[in-house]
Amino acid sequence: MSATPSPENRGQWGSKIGFILAAAGSAVGLGNIWRFPYVTGENGGAAFVVIYLACVLFIGLPLMWAELTLGRLTGKNPVDAFRDTGEAKDVWLYKYGAPAVGWLCLAACFCVLSYYGVIAGWTIGFIYNTVAQAGMEFKSFSANPNWVIPLFAVFIGGTIYIVQAGIERGIEKWSKILMPLLLGLVFVVIIRSLTLEGASEGIKWYLSPDFSVIDGKVVLAALGQAFFSLSVGWGLMITYGSYMPKSQNIVSNGFWVALMDTGVALLGGLMVIPAVFALGFPVDAGPTLTFETLPAVFEKMPFGIVVGGLFFLLLTVAALTSSISMLEVPVSYFVDGKRATRKKAAVLVGIVAFAVGLPSALSFGGSDAFSKIVTTDESTLKLTGIDAAKATPESLSAILDGTNAEVGAISFPVTQLEDMKFAVPMDDQNNTLAIIGELKAGKVTHLSHDAIDKGDSVEFTLISVDGGKDAVAELRRALAKVDIRIPESAVTLSPTTAAIKARTDVSFAVPHAHTNAVHTTLVENNATIGFASLSLTTKSVSFFEVMDKYFGTLCLIIISLSVSVYVGWMMDSSKMVKELAQGCSSFTKPIFGNVAPSDIWVFFLRIICPIVIFIVLLGQFGVEII
Repeated sequence: MSATPSPENRGQWGSKIGFILAAAGSAVGLGNIWRFPYVTGENGGAAFVVIYLACVLFIGLPLMWAELTLGRLTGKNPVDAFRDTGEAKDVWLYKYGAPAVGWLCLAACFCVLSYYGVIAGWTIGFIYNTVAQAGMEFKSFSANPNWVIPLFAVFIGGTIYIVQAGIERGIEKWSKILMPLLLGLVFVVIIRSLTLEGASEGIKWYLSPDFSVIDGKVVLAALGQAFFSLSVGWGLMITYGSYMPKSQNIVSNGFWVALMDTGVALLGGLMVIPAVFALGFPVDAGPTLTFETLPAVFEKMPFGIVVGGLFFLLLTVAALTSSISMLEVPVSYFVDGKRATRKKAAVLVGIVAFAVGLPSALSFGGSDAFSKIVTTDESTLKLTGIDAAKATPESLSAILDGTNAEVGAISFPVTQLEDMKFAVPMDDQNNTLAIIGELKAGKVTHLSHDAIDKGDSVEFTLISVDGGKDAVAELRRALAKVDIRIPESAVTLSPTTAAIKARTDVSFAVPHAHTNAVHTTLVENNATIGFASLSLTTKSVSFFEVMDKYFGTLCLIIISLSVSVYVGWMMDSSKMVKELAQGCSSFTKPIFGNVAPSDIWVFFLRIICPIVIFIVLLGQFGVEII
């Protein structure tokens, strides 16, 4: 058993508010402000928010209490905390398995910091991009090492500076500065977003749940967001809990941390979603929402330069409060065993994290060696708007068989195709040509279009558009590039005719060696097939994506499952309950019958959390249970 360093050597939180702000800062990061709005947009809006809140309350909070309690009980970093607890340390599972979970915590924090700092560097760059109106496109910016690497270095340097100063004089001091700044910036951006014309539709979509959209995918997304946002499964809360004095109340402290984290996530949605709705951009733009869609939103927003600059400053602050805790976890391991001084440990771990993060920084076009470390051996060919009356799966297969190519299963996903009409104000005839150019470029998939001059406006008709909200969103995104905004009421989708319904999309996989032959054959036989357009995609995986999948997702799920099983089943639960109840005597008092809140907590840790987390883990391997 390793010796427990004294609080004077390790450091302690100087106040309750200091701990809450530091721990909330650890939880409040890009997951709240960058990830939460786009995940909400992809999963149905308010219905997703309701499921997310339930996941935080019933899964996230019990796990947070468990980590904080384990940390304060041992007063050590995750590796030593797992190593020095348990009732049978001579048993193999305790002797080797428990410390392995601690090492996994260190690996997760270190590896996530290495690529998280890259994203944080982007936010610094986009402060300049927005305020200086530099007009940088995200794809070209993220692929430019001359921008990305220096900004990454600046961010890691700032993180090292704060952590090396210690707990009270470094992390707590800066958390008391950064968290109020973050909250102030949040409210400034929200006020501007909510006062935009048309923002009410976004608020309604965000706050009015439609539970008909709830399915297994939405539930899993909500669980994943809860893990990502609350900082459970990293060892962060074990480390921060180890600095908590015995006089502080873990139950209330953990509750306030979860409340602040969830509140900022919900406010993040209010910052982004009403503005996106008001200015006619797609809310389900995915991860590109922050760095591609929002800059375009700010360009069209009154005082957008100021609001956009504040927004990206807000993202930088949020990223910094999280990265501090990620660096602190491995640093605490060196400090606890007197393996190195805090200053040396912070500098050493930070520099190595920067070096490990360089491939992630080059994963977006800066180097093919890192942006395409894994490339599939197949391409996906998609025919859009195919005439199903002319080309059945059998006839299409017959045409492709003539190429002697190996073609994967041909799918005919049903697509609703409609005609779309819309009118745009026209002050300059060149705008008409610009719009037609965007339509021809395939920004909105359709068979043909017509434009009629109405004097002060032009009425466009698109024939056989892939219908629904996506078509309208794509149209608004395309026209935003030519500085045209379409009023919500101007877009109408005409009733679908039988002839249009007969059109659908076709997709199939082709080995690379046969791609050219298949492509040529399809084009030559278009008169027979009758498709509107042909697209070709090849999937590749970057170093950044590999790190995020295994350390930023899979690793956290495994740690969360391990914590719930270890604390719930392998430790003496009475010790954990006693530690957790210090400063909160009501936690062990029965509230109905003989059942106390502590009994409910243990039940969730032993039964509910492992089952739910295991379902999430299976989902990572493509096994869908819900």
